[in-house]
Amino acid sequence: MRKIIFHKETKTFHLYNDKISYILCVLDNGHLGQLYFGKRIHDKADFSYLVEKCGRPMTSYIYEWDRSFSLEHIRQEYPVYGTTDYRHPAIELLQENGSRISEFQYDGYEISSGKPKLSGLPATYTEAEEEAQTLRVFLKDSLTGAQLELLYTIFEQYSAIARSARLKNSGNQNLHILNMMSLSLDLPDKDYIWMQLSGAWSRERYVKNRVLEQGITAIDSMRGNSSHEHNPFMVLKRENTDENVGEAIGVSLIYSGNFRIQAEVDTHDVTRITAGINPTGFDWKLEPMESFQTPEAMLVYSDQGLNGMSQTFQKLYAKRLARGYWRDRTRPILNNNWEATYFDFTEDRLVEIAGKAKECGVELFVLDDGWFGKRERDNSGLGDWIVNEMEKTTPEKGFHWGLMPLPALKEGGDRYVASMTEQVWIPKQAKNADDAKEFLKFIYSDKGVEIMAKYGNVVPTKGFQDKVDTMEDGYTKEFFSVYKDAKTVIGAFSGYDTNTLANFDLKATVFGPIDEIATGKTTVDEWQKSLSKAWKDLAANPLK
Repeated sequence: MRKIIFHKETKTFHLYNDKISYILCVLDNGHLGQLYFGKRIHDKADFSYLVEKCGRPMTSYIYEWDRSFSLEHIRQEYPVYGTTDYRHPAIELLQENGSRISEFQYDGYEISSGKPKLSGLPATYTEAEEEAQTLRVFLKDSLTGAQLELLYTIFEQYSAIARSARLKNSGNQNLHILNMMSLSLDLPDKDYIWMQLSGAWSRERYVKNRVLEQGITAIDSMRGNSSHEHNPFMVLKRENTDENVGEAIGVSLIYSGNFRIQAEVDTHDVTRITAGINPTGFDWKLEPMESFQTPEAMLVYSDQGLNGMSQTFQKLYAKRLARGYWRDRTRPILNNNWEATYFDFTEDRLVEIAGKAKECGVELFVLDDGWFGKRERDNSGLGDWIVNEMEKTTPEKGFHWGLMPLPALKEGGDRYVASMTEQVWIPKQAKNADDAKEFLKFIYSDKGVEIMAKYGNVVPTKGFQDKVDTMEDGYTKEFFSVYKDAKTVIGAFSGYDTNTLANFDLKATVFGPIDEIATGKTTVDEWQKSLSKAWKDLAANPLK
């Protein structure tokens, strides 16, 4: 049994099944208030007694005649920046005039069977409409025309609420989303222990506990992925909660990018939970009639300890988040070659290992790291998803595989590399000018070039490409190998006076044509002719 009821007379929504209840309402100012989330309670038309109002000094009030109605303290469903609520908001928008203030007010609702798909995002799903019900609450900012849609899905079998938000720019000016959370939940007290799963590479998901206090407790990632450091998951549990007894609230963000989950406790011990995309550095330009959908956040309640919460997540995610052929099937027994071979393996060695694995009843053989690119160590080859017989897969005659393979400008043509030669000056006031000259001579001597090449450095001398083969560091050798079969097309400018040349534009002469060659606007021959002329002009104007 799952149900969503709207009590029109009190503008109250009650989402419930056999295990949980979730109650929200429309406040006097048109915002949404959070009333209850927890163990199932009986439905009734009026839950207004759960709106906690209290007059407090130094507080911003909405109405002059009602000093008890303050968004600074009332529990809200989706708090908005700039509305006199000084806690962290769930949404913050930047308008073209620089204003960051929005006013999202109730504009209707819709209740439907099943669960809608989230465009372009992973999310839980249903296979039959009777498995869940979904509430959409619509809010609107009358000034900008922005329309906010809050989505709530309650499942028949699980003590879970799926939360997300969608914003549509129905106005005529661009909006910038600076912050938009998937979930916000205000709880009436702070008597919880915060539990997170943190760690590092090869020791992920260690349980960390801390007592909530006034201020902010948070985990996040700004690595571009959710990362191995903090799982986008958090639990609030009561002090007496163990594996099988006690209350626990779990929050899980179904997202693999930058995220933030935090608990903010105000000075009156009200706890605000927010979860969503990390707002640090986030700026999403929303043009007129475009929409933005947040990732889905899952909210789970358990009165049967951490185990009850874990089982809810496991059953829900295994059946209604995971997809595909293997969802309900026993996975095959597999053998992974990594610990046996690391990067060092051949086809014959792999076949031998696979043969022995089959004798032991292994059903699947996994070829791990080392088969792609030039994967010989941990800092090479990644991203080159090419089988390591690279010479045989060359798409173009004469093509050379390297760290930075240079494309030919035409099929079978020469390869060019743009290079600059740095100049070294000995100032007139140098105390040891003669010694400096001898030192420079040594650096640019055959012996000096040889020593530098040995330690992975290149001295820009004529024929330095011949020294590449003497390099001992494989990575550096591979890097500079791209110069061996390429022609240098740019020389040094330091010894010439360009100020005395009329209409000499270094950028237009040297660098601009590189793009023009790629687009076909300029040919290689035309570029070479222009460069030759430039060199002659420069040579005739040495620095005095």
